[in-house]
Amino acid sequence: MTINKEWIDWINLNISRGCDKEGIYKILIDEGFDPSDIEKQMGYQPKVDIDDIPIYTSVGFKKEKLNAKLFAKIKVFYEENKNNSEVEIVKGFIHTSKDNQPASRLVNLTDNLRKEIHMSLKPELEKWANTQLESTAVYGIRIYGKDAVLEEHRDREQTHIVSAIINVDQDVDSDWPLVIDDHHCRKHHMLLSPGEVLFYEGARLKHGRPIPLNGQNYANIFCHFKISIQ
Repeated sequence: MTINKEWIDWINLNISRGCDKEGIYKILIDEGFDPSDIEKQMGYQPKVDIDDIPIYTSVGFKKEKLNAKLFAKIKVFYEENKNNSEVEIVKGFIHTSKDNQPASRLVNLTDNLRKEIHMSLKPELEKWANTQLESTAVYGIRIYGKDAVLEEHRDREQTHIVSAIINVDQDVDSDWPLVIDDHHCRKHHMLLSPGEVLFYEGARLKHGRPIPLNGQNYANIFCHFKISIQ
């Protein structure tokens, strides 16, 4: 269900009145709105108690190479469609370091390419996490722009337990690391090259890109999975 103007006005009014964001969030969930749409509109993510989230791997993340044939398809698609990207507004989450303006664009994938990415990564992630998974989202290609900052965060425990980041392309003047905790709360700076993919337990581990992007663009695809209930 789409958050229409009436609901957007309701959200903004209640936030301006100082109402508790967690309460607003719960009301919108009860109304049947998608959590990601709510979070984008509110610039808010609900608090996560990581003690309630199981640990599936020894460290919490792992870098791999994406299937070469699949990456070649993704790369061709990106080059053909990157100029048709749409500005992505994620309040309080992705922004420029200097003036808090939107700092990412999105290229939508075809249904067939989404399915192929899902089918390729699912068995690899299941083997890594030693559990059966169900796909919840394969986002389009997010292109971060100059001075972009991705706030450190944890993902939604309902839908983003095990995830993957595919690096599609980058034009940078210096490396742009993903800063991610391990299961012992130690921070790591992970670097990806085009064609590489990072597996990670996103709902449990805090992660982000707090260092402003020193370059022109950095393009990723995000794939998210929940635990399959048999």
